[in-house]
Amino acid sequence: MRRLTAALAAGAALVAMAATPGQAMATSPGRAAPAPPSGQGEASRQKAVIASLQRDLHLSDAQARDRYRVEAESGRTFVRAVRAGLPRESMWIDRTTGRLRANAVSAAESDRFRRAGVLPRTARHSTADLAATKRKLDRFVQGGGKAAGAGGSWHADAATDSVELRVPDDRTARALLDGARLTASDRARIRIVRSPGTPRTHGIISGDDMGPRDRSVCSVGFIARDRQGNNRVLTAGHCTGAYNDWYRDGERIGAQVLADFPGRDFGLVNIADPSLWTPLGGYIKTGGAWLNLFGSWEAPNGATICKYGMTTSWTCGAQVAGQGVTVDYPGQGVVRDLGQADLCSSGGDSGGPLVWDNTYFPDSGHMEAQGVLSGGYDCSRRITYFQPVNPMLQTYGLSLYTNPR
Repeated sequence: MRRLTAALAAGAALVAMAATPGQAMATSPGRAAPAPPSGQGEASRQKAVIASLQRDLHLSDAQARDRYRVEAESGRTFVRAVRAGLPRESMWIDRTTGRLRANAVSAAESDRFRRAGVLPRTARHSTADLAATKRKLDRFVQGGGKAAGAGGSWHADAATDSVELRVPDDRTARALLDGARLTASDRARIRIVRSPGTPRTHGIISGDDMGPRDRSVCSVGFIARDRQGNNRVLTAGHCTGAYNDWYRDGERIGAQVLADFPGRDFGLVNIADPSLWTPLGGYIKTGGAWLNLFGSWEAPNGATICKYGMTTSWTCGAQVAGQGVTVDYPGQGVVRDLGQADLCSSGGDSGGPLVWDNTYFPDSGHMEAQGVLSGGYDCSRRITYFQPVNPMLQTYGLSLYTNPR
């Protein structure tokens, strides 16, 4: 069996993740990490994100750089505010100004946000009320309500002070609102948005970076270690549920050990042979630069996050919701507590990593793991759903491979 080595890093490497742009590579316990690859650092990190902002959001170089600068300061303010005990679900980054905003339902709460450097506004609805309305929609669809399978998504959205209900047509909206037995107060919290068709999981196409022996089907997300010391590939559950054994370039990675879908979209593949597939380093490669992966601090809504997938490569866009999005995938089932971002993705990108450039921490900035790609629409519609990574780590007792801060 041949050994695989990663370019730019000496020694055996987890090439299924490392040699492909965007995949996570992590240092193996007891093994020295390689020297950081050339091109890794603050300038390269900013260049990768700014270039994607220009391309994906059609901004000029000056506009992209200004957005990056203002949003970076808002990101630092967000981390400070969360560490001070302010509720993250009430905050978001305004996509027009780049300022960190917050919903407040009292003068005292407004003062707390203002002292933390966050610009508050008076909200019509409390976070708890929005969450309660969303739960009614969840219960109806999960219970097999007549709108189940029609497609769509919904989540509590602080930026619009509403529960955003994204559906393909008015008939589906009426079926959901009536079937969930929403009160007049619930309906006042709903904001209906027409979706461009129905969402789908992004799986099973040729040309991806792992799959059954004879073809590739999905993207790899991150690498983690369980409590017993086993190395695991984190990816999407709708991917791992399709096959038992997973390969890269004809070499077996290992068997799937988790396929949690629908309901959630968790997927794990065991790395069977550490002598062949040895995690090494703590980087995300974007195609033009190697970026440090340092942790999984969750980004504020409105922040720019980026993803890598084998089909559409490195793309960036605004995070609409870090979690709490319910998605009804027609013919596949309902998935709860996903994240949503306005970025390009397509078939074959499923399972790929999403990251946030967290500039709160010093040195060269830190890429934070956000999740693995679940599904969405297509690049012309720029709606992508992802499984947040922290619930995966917490539920299954996993530790993400990262570089030290």
